Amino acid sequence: MNKTIGLYNCDKKSGKTVSAVYLAESFATLGFKILLIEADPKNSLSAFLGLKTSQSTLTFQDLFREDTQKDITVYKPNSASWSCIPYASAHSGQGLYQDENNLDVQKLEKIRAQFDYVFIDFPSRTYQTPNALFKSVDSVIVPVESEYFGLDTLDKTFECLITIQDVLIEGILLNRFDANNSFSPTLLAKMKEIFSDLVFESIIPRNYYLGLPDCSFEALLNKTTHFGVADYLKLANEIIEKQSVTES
Repeated sequence: MNKTIGLYNCDKKSGKTVSAVYLAESFATLGFKILLIEADPKNSLSAFLGLKTSQSTLTFQDLFREDTQKDITVYKPNSASWSCIPYASAHSGQGLYQDENNLDVQKLEKIRAQFDYVFIDFPSRTYQTPNALFKSVDSVIVPVESEYFGLDTLDKTFECLITIQDVLIEGILLNRFDANNSFSPTLLAKMKEIFSDLVFESIIPRNYYLGLPDCSFEALLNKTTHFGVADYLKLANEIIEKQSVTES
């Protein structure tokens, strides 16, 4: 079993980075060997994880350098049971934008072969043409914020995805869902009416702690045992069940 899933939405506040982290944690909890790749030069994932990397750490930028001598052994964050490739090392600061068409696909394949599932946190921007990074994934999860402005970029997101051949939509994930707010249930009903089975049954509710200024993955795990993982575990099992049905 080897599957690569990208998380993508043009909306910068869609919850894709948090979802990528907790999906990695959930799949690892279920016993799978997991790799999380940060493909966003803004380093949001590295900040959320509080990564403490060195200059020898294999980074996403290294996957564009033919002359890199770094080992393909990847970094494992503290408190995590999975591995991660940050966009850039902590010593290099925020990463520079890379043209994904220059991605060393063979190098990426060697790394992917070591894992059961690979999750890629894509940049939140529009793409005019398909690129090597998109072509490297088997499917894409589209996280959508369950609030009024959550739909603003959904059309642009799907316009991008439908131009890419052989990439499947794994599903649409509604997050920051507030059952006490009339808009969230209305949005859910509308999304299911339009997208039907593409909408995951698993829904991620609004999380108070994720809005705190000192929010980080390690801080959340310290506040309560595997905080937030329960809903993502449901999602992980839903993805696995869907895959088993497809393969049977």
